[in-house]
Amino acid sequence: MASSSSARRRLLCGPEDPSVLYLQRQHVSNNIWAGVPSEDVRCRRYEGIIWDVLIHPRVLAVIDEMGFGRMLRCGQPKDIDHHLITALIERWRPETHTFHFPVGEATVTLEDVEVLWGLKVDGEAVTGYIPSKDVGYWTQACLDFLGFIPDTVELKELVWKQTSLSKQLRVELNDDHDQYIYVQRARVYCLLLLGGLLIPNASGNKIPFFYLQFFMDVGRCGSYSWGGATLACLYHNLCEAALAKRSDVGGALTLLQLWAWERISIIRPTMLNPVPMTWNGPASYVKAPGHCIETFGDQFSRMHANQFIWRSYVMRTLPEVCVVDRPIWTSITTLICWNMVEPHLPQRVLRQFGIVQPYIPLVDRFHGTDFAKQDRRGKAGRNWVEWHAAHIQNWDNRHNMVWTDSEYSMEPIATNEYMDWFSRITVVYLTKPGVHAQEGFHETASSHNYAVETLHKIRQFLREQDMTGRPDLFTITRMVEDGLQISGEVETMDYRPSQRSELDIDMPVRQKGKWRGKKNAGGESSLARMDTQLGDESDGDFMAPPPPRSVVRGRHSVSHTGGTGEDIGLSDVHQSPPRSSVRDDVFGIDLENAVVQDTPPSRIPTSRIEKGIRGLFMRKRRDP
Repeated sequence: MASSSSARRRLLCGPEDPSVLYLQRQHVSNNIWAGVPSEDVRCRRYEGIIWDVLIHPRVLAVIDEMGFGRMLRCGQPKDIDHHLITALIERWRPETHTFHFPVGEATVTLEDVEVLWGLKVDGEAVTGYIPSKDVGYWTQACLDFLGFIPDTVELKELVWKQTSLSKQLRVELNDDHDQYIYVQRARVYCLLLLGGLLIPNASGNKIPFFYLQFFMDVGRCGSYSWGGATLACLYHNLCEAALAKRSDVGGALTLLQLWAWERISIIRPTMLNPVPMTWNGPASYVKAPGHCIETFGDQFSRMHANQFIWRSYVMRTLPEVCVVDRPIWTSITTLICWNMVEPHLPQRVLRQFGIVQPYIPLVDRFHGTDFAKQDRRGKAGRNWVEWHAAHIQNWDNRHNMVWTDSEYSMEPIATNEYMDWFSRITVVYLTKPGVHAQEGFHETASSHNYAVETLHKIRQFLREQDMTGRPDLFTITRMVEDGLQISGEVETMDYRPSQRSELDIDMPVRQKGKWRGKKNAGGESSLARMDTQLGDESDGDFMAPPPPRSVVRGRHSVSHTGGTGEDIGLSDVHQSPPRSSVRDDVFGIDLENAVVQDTPPSRIPTSRIEKGIRGLFMRKRRDP
């Protein structure tokens, strides 16, 4: 057992129940907990000179027919705040395609894509195959449908540089051209919007030739689900970034920023000349955080229920193009964008649709073979229609998979069962409480949350005791409740405490790059073997995990899953007891052997309760 000088009280960052967030060990939040600072991601976006040149009315009419007119009329979007996107990625969970905030799960849905950008979501899947790799074929196709021939390098790589497409916009059009000239220019605009804002790749400045096939027939172009393809690409890139697989992030990050401004009131700028649904023009950032990852992270960690706008569009008068596909907004289906397939799970964020959020177990893990991440490298000849046949069938069945519920509410309501479940499966702390920054922004959210949850834990414990004839316990309960109410944390009284420090676990800890603990004959520590085993479970086909060794007794939970966090030292805590007798340092309860629900109050040592509670409110005076 570790010596008393190195004994630590273990604080687990979560999750208490690891069955949902099964990719936590690969997630970027693990690095943050370990003290590795986040580096802002490089957000890829390019729109060239789309909004700098005057667009001909006949070209705009064709763009409307192709389904991109509403997006073009939104105007030039504001620059992406890379630090905001980075902070959101830290809270993105690839296992559920949702952001995890203290108030619950939230995500970008088909509703957001259609309302914010007016893109069609109910249509054909955007996928297919490359018709030819012959340079002559694409040379003629570009000349016929775009009105110019790409340079030699572009023809060799079968991609356009966005600068080449932008140059075509500088050629001024008058009213005397044939109709096909305006159609060619409209295709150039749509390709720039597609490759620069909707589904930009990590390079940020190249558009593959094969997307031209979707714009050849102007009438059919408007029948594709461009909104679904946009959302699939965004999900795909967020998952890659959250698992630290890339620092150059593509996808519709401009849409993500608009979604964050619409939904999260504490981080958005103030528009000086507000125009509904556009978010362009002059803005004031005086009351909004900006250009600091830690600032955004701190705001997210201390978010309250009234600071997230679940139904931000409900009181607005929206044009028909933004609501025409409303019937499939809550469809549980598969989104498709060429090689990418991603599940759409609106049942996890029902409050965004005015439906009471119940507890819904996550049944399927979609990071196995069915939803394996497919890139296009070495697959130029693959027919994605055949490859994704099952997913396309699922998408075609979208109208039969719409979530319907009779329990609607004008207020965003989540059941207690859902919030209790969410507190067990989420990551409570991204940073360690009590750590003081030596320079830069000083985060206080973790320390604040730890203090609030400690008071909440005391309140929950006292409510389960027989306080007959104990006015001192009534006084403590009232003090705790008053403190929570005055500090604006009264809403936490409705849910179970989510603190991860209910027991000490005698496990080796990493200090100075060495493992402290017993090693086997091969020189490998037990924790290192556990890390390897759990890491292997996250690759390839998944097997159902063994049930976690967790016993939920009443409103308390005793967990032996070990979590994923490192130790945090609390100097006023004594040495950890042996695993055979795990005791709560505050209340003196044997958490390993006690059965809280069935233990009468008379059997709990009241003297230790009083001593533990007094220790929380009084500081010992030490002689100098």
